[in-house]
Amino acid sequence: MSIREPAVAGSFYCDDPIDLADSVMQCIGEFVDAGVHAKALIVPHAGYIYSGPVAGAAYRLLANSCNDIDRVVILGPCHRIALQGLAVASYEAFSTPLGDISVDIPACQNLVDKGLVQYSNEAHQFEHSLEVQLPFLQGCLAKFTILPIVVGACSIDDVYTVINALNVEGTLFLISTDMSHFHTYQQANAIDNFNIVRMLNFDTDLTGEDACGSNVLNGFFKFCDHAKWKIRMVKYENSGDTAGDKEKVVGYASFIVY
Repeated sequence: MSIREPAVAGSFYCDDPIDLADSVMQCIGEFVDAGVHAKALIVPHAGYIYSGPVAGAAYRLLANSCNDIDRVVILGPCHRIALQGLAVASYEAFSTPLGDISVDIPACQNLVDKGLVQYSNEAHQFEHSLEVQLPFLQGCLAKFTILPIVVGACSIDDVYTVINALNVEGTLFLISTDMSHFHTYQQANAIDNFNIVRMLNFDTDLTGEDACGSNVLNGFFKFCDHAKWKIRMVKYENSGDTAGDKEKVVGYASFIVY
């Protein structure tokens, strides 16, 4: 079996399985009935000491959705290479210290056959925006497959079309993005609060300055608006609130879409 081995275990999160499981559950805390069934989560992707509590606040809302989810489509920005379009990988599973997660290979191949995505193991090999979500999913869900998609330079419609093709019963969409980068604490709060309002309105003109996953968000929000989905913010903090100084911070926000 071809397996994508973890690239940021031991740096972004613990590489010891016992410590990692404990870290994930500390971030999630008590599971909460969200009052709705989640169709998607938007969560950050920094090291757990920085953004883990913000991500965990969204994951804990899967309590009344987890039994209905058998596949998670994860879309995140490409940080490591210059990627044109969207890319899946040919790996049969993605591994974390908590175990292996099977990839929905037929769905990947179907997207490639339709010309909606390309295969690129290079884009996935060291990409953290998808990987850091996997232990959280392993802490929340029992039996599921994943469909990881790295998103590079592309149009809104490129992302919209992929999401539309994958929107079937039992699928949870997981959108991985951080907010503003390297402003002062006060500046980051102002910028991020402004952009959170835009996100709550499903704006589709976000830029990389607003959120590193802007290409994913814009296409996703177009789909949400078309599908008449609803969104609710869960938690906002920045690295100045968690584990960093307040001179150059990164913003983190999480949302539930239902």
